[in-house]
Amino acid sequence: MVIDMSEMRMVFLEEAREQMELMEQDFLALEKEASPDLLQRIFRAAHTLKGSSRAMGYLSMGDLTHAMEDVLDRLRQDRITVTLPLIDALFEGLDALKQMKDEIAEIGDTALDAAQQTEALRNLLEENTGTTRSVLSTALPFCSSLHLTEEQNLTLEEARKADCISYHLIVTLEAECMMKSVRAVMVLQALETVGAVIAVNPDEECLENEQFDDTFEILLASQTTPDEIAKAVKRVSEVQAVQVTLWEQERESAPTNSPPIEPVSQEAKPEAKASIKQSSTIRVDVARLDKLINLIGELVVDRTRLTQIGLKFTETVHSSALSDSLNETAAHIGRITDELQEEVMKARMLPIENVFSRFPRMVRDITQKLGKEVNLVIEGKETELDRSVIEVISDPLIHMLRNSLDHGIEAPDEREKSGKPRAGSVWIRARHEESHVVIEIEDDGRGIDPQRIRNRAVEMGILTSENANRLTDAESINLIFTSGLTTAKELSDVSGRGVGMDIVRANLEKLGGSVSIDSRLGRGSRFKVKLPLTLAIIRALLVEVREGVFALPLSSVVETLKIERSQIHNVQHREVILHRGKTLPILRMAGIFPNEGVMTPAEKPLAKGRGEETVQEVCPLLDHFMVVVGYGEKQVGLLVSRLIGEQEIVIKSLGRFVGDIPGISGATILGDGRVGLIVDVNGLIQFSIEGRSAPTYP
Repeated sequence: MVIDMSEMRMVFLEEAREQMELMEQDFLALEKEASPDLLQRIFRAAHTLKGSSRAMGYLSMGDLTHAMEDVLDRLRQDRITVTLPLIDALFEGLDALKQMKDEIAEIGDTALDAAQQTEALRNLLEENTGTTRSVLSTALPFCSSLHLTEEQNLTLEEARKADCISYHLIVTLEAECMMKSVRAVMVLQALETVGAVIAVNPDEECLENEQFDDTFEILLASQTTPDEIAKAVKRVSEVQAVQVTLWEQERESAPTNSPPIEPVSQEAKPEAKASIKQSSTIRVDVARLDKLINLIGELVVDRTRLTQIGLKFTETVHSSALSDSLNETAAHIGRITDELQEEVMKARMLPIENVFSRFPRMVRDITQKLGKEVNLVIEGKETELDRSVIEVISDPLIHMLRNSLDHGIEAPDEREKSGKPRAGSVWIRARHEESHVVIEIEDDGRGIDPQRIRNRAVEMGILTSENANRLTDAESINLIFTSGLTTAKELSDVSGRGVGMDIVRANLEKLGGSVSIDSRLGRGSRFKVKLPLTLAIIRALLVEVREGVFALPLSSVVETLKIERSQIHNVQHREVILHRGKTLPILRMAGIFPNEGVMTPAEKPLAKGRGEETVQEVCPLLDHFMVVVGYGEKQVGLLVSRLIGEQEIVIKSLGRFVGDIPGISGATILGDGRVGLIVDVNGLIQFSIEGRSAPTYP
């Protein structure tokens, strides 16, 4: 049988990632309280990672996890106590393990040397050695003649997946023992109450026939402690000694020249082992899910096409049994496609916990560096997002969190002087809102001073004093999204380099998301991020602009209405309309996205960016439907020729040959086979309200 090492490596890396994430979270909890259950859980994770890394041949990773395992074992036995240097050493070891994992993922092996981290952990043990003798001793030389068959190795692997630890026992009976076989069987029965006996040497038949000296060995899988295992054995009379060590050859197959050890029957295993069930989940390569969603997208397009063909057929032949059958079939395919699409989208969903789980460690490291005290509260980590969105939101959220820790939260003494608790608080929340996910990062720090922002913008030449004084406080706070603007007096490796918030907003806008800020001086700030659930298939409002079809994401559409030319007014060379008591800016899509095939000579100068004075000449009557679209609290009215209706569309990239087009976020295939462009609503609103240059096309 040929072993696919690449597939085994992928399984190992995924398992290693899960164990490392568990260890990181538990190390943070360990710093606050060292409970027995917590220590046992961390020990199992380190033990599992040690066994799998050694089995794969990554010995440096195995040595480091072995050292971490020893430290955790001493903690379990109360021979050492939790200290800040100990936690720091464990975190440094974990960071080294992550680097090894990343290198293995990249090149298939690791050459990183973790001797420094391993030595630091060993030194901690030497400095804090207690006087109590441990039952568990991993330092003893391993000289077992116990070898496993393939079946026993599989049983051991299943036990390991069920969070069992593998122990090697050497039991010695008293020399004067008269019935050694009876005592040996009693030892096995006693062990069945605390774990699962995987193998014995000599085998059970030899034990029953007393074909052994005073000593025999056992391989045991258990979730209990070494002390409990030893106590269970010592309850059997005429047992002189029992030695419990960690099993170091977990995946060794039986050599050809060694007789196989008879496995213990399944019926003889305890309930803890019998409860091990075959997993009902499988790992699927994300590339397969991506391909599947693309196929679903094509099916959605064909479903729409089939529905339109059915309608046209009915119009042509009026009502007939054939047309009724065609429409019924199209409707059924539509329902099946909807269900299939929903299930595939669910398969792509991941809990946002995958992102949030990195934050507690990051907050700990940053606050220690800054000398601050912070309580981190995470809510809604079970909220699910599409994998494609999860992959790109981590960096923007990290940057906003760093800003809260560095600029927002004050130093403990400063907080105390202002009547606040010495420890600041940061809340990270996630929740669903209709077809979006909202993520908030809030702190109870000093807040953002709008006047300071205005002054800094003037100092850096971003605004004139006159323009700065016209800004409201909310508009001033939004200046932090301006490239290069920073109010930090000193640069640090935490934040304050003025090269982040503009990138944060740009990246979120590329996802069809938005970010807003609510801040009160002296009371704190809240960053609110709004993201679409998925980037693959969305509902959109299709509109016609001079025979061209455009798709407006339905999540951005506020309302639609028909207007008269007399309702449109010019204010400072810009078209506006009075709508619901407010002045609403207007954009004529025919002027922004002209269709060369139906353009008149008067329209072409506008397409080349000649100016807004020709807008009314270009579209005097054709654009009389208005779609009000919103981005955050900002809104604008888009004038279009005709409203087509709502439709589910599949988002397609324009490709690297076309590149990024201002005002366009992608394309879609319509039911009649034509290509429709998906409008970047956020971009249109930005240049309309904030005075950016409107995109024009030759």
